[in-house]
Amino acid sequence: MHAYLIIDKQQEKAVEFAKNFSKSFSKIFYEFSVSKIEDVREINKFTRFAFDETTTLILKDIENATEESMNVLLKNLEEPQKNVRFILLATSINKIIPTVISRCQIVNLVSQKPKIKSVDNEIETFLQMHIGEKFTYLDKVKKREEAIGFVKEIIGFLHNSLVQGKENLTVIRRLLDLAQNTLDALSANGNVTLQLTNFSVQLTILRKNY
Repeated sequence: MHAYLIIDKQQEKAVEFAKNFSKSFSKIFYEFSVSKIEDVREINKFTRFAFDETTTLILKDIENATEESMNVLLKNLEEPQKNVRFILLATSINKIIPTVISRCQIVNLVSQKPKIKSVDNEIETFLQMHIGEKFTYLDKVKKREEAIGFVKEIIGFLHNSLVQGKENLTVIRRLLDLAQNTLDALSANGNVTLQLTNFSVQLTILRKNY
């Protein structure tokens, strides 16, 4: 994933989280304000340069940007420069245009109603299963809607783990990328059994290697 949208009502808290989160995939980061169209154009000029190392751009005040500004930024999110990652900060997802949201992995730091504990426990148990146990567990998931719902629950669980700092940020980022890719494939009518099988294998390998 090359773009993340962090939602938190406290700007300083979000910036600090973004800096720590960016360390999981890059050592270099820059902060920009994007409240004006000129700000976004400057960012677009900046990203035309070639980056030898993975670099993170932390974009603050995105909720104050005009729709025109967001649309200008969108091209960068759709066709990112090699080795560039974006972290957008906003106080509310409702202030962001849908096309920008769709290009980002959402990390919501705003207090929400807790998930049903049994669901979280079930997901955590699944993630810790051996590969054979995962296959047996997923054998009951036949319909596409069920598969999509299950993967979304995993993504939600991983987001909570990210916020609570339960695991290494690099591990969670890779797991989120894998889950999101699986969700995209399922939503694009990919074979349900094949996608879930591949997901289980890659998931087990990732957790084993870290």
